[in-house]
Amino acid sequence: MSLRERRPPVGHQFGNIRKPDITQEVQLHPDMPSDTSEETKVTDIITTPLGDDERLRTYEDHLQEGSKALQTGDLDRAEKSFAAALKSVHVKGQHNAEAEPLYRLGEVYLKRGIQSKDGGDFTKAAALCNAALVRSKREDIEKAIQAIRQSFVKHVLDIEQKGHIDEIEKHKWMLNEDRDCAEREMKRIDEEIDPYSLDEDDPELGEVEKKRVEAIKTLFETIVDQRKTFIAGLVDECIAVMGPPPCKYAMIGLGS
Repeated sequence: MSLRERRPPVGHQFGNIRKPDITQEVQLHPDMPSDTSEETKVTDIITTPLGDDERLRTYEDHLQEGSKALQTGDLDRAEKSFAAALKSVHVKGQHNAEAEPLYRLGEVYLKRGIQSKDGGDFTKAAALCNAALVRSKREDIEKAIQAIRQSFVKHVLDIEQKGHIDEIEKHKWMLNEDRDCAEREMKRIDEEIDPYSLDEDDPELGEVEKKRVEAIKTLFETIVDQRKTFIAGLVDECIAVMGPPPCKYAMIGLGS
């Protein structure tokens, strides 16, 4: 009797983890107004097709114009210029070049946040800078993200916070530990509980399949518990800085 066709290893059953798209909607700070027009402003600018006159202008021209506007405090003009620079390289798939305009857009929203004292502006600034950091591991971008956190605490919460307000390296270590644990368990399941190595008429086939299903189910439950613990720790750190929440709240995980 021929062996059954093998299924892919357990790792493939998790699917591919999608990287965040810069045009995806970002959940904003609860202090943001309910009007979604402001929330989608950056997305609209990035995805709007370029006109003929705009196509003639170079990436560097847009960056220079945006920098001048930022220096003079014309934030709307600066945003449009940096978004145009981003758009000019995004449509060509030049992801490394996207880092600088994303970073500069983060600066625009940081300045907006300082003026408005709106937590949502700081959220956008941090999201844009993190998107830039993914594309370029520049030290100045990492420092900018930390400055955004500090500025949020100062201008929105009216708290003078000295030093780091989070533990980035500890968080990275925890995530790496959880990932390593999941990888070890996936490898163990593939090696020790493999019904696809048995003949279809093997009397032990059904029992091995059940064991594999239960092992995968247990692994999923473990990952969920790890994520709950990790996120709860982040919330506790935020509460330690921001104070107790002013009302009841709920957190819902929606997957990718």
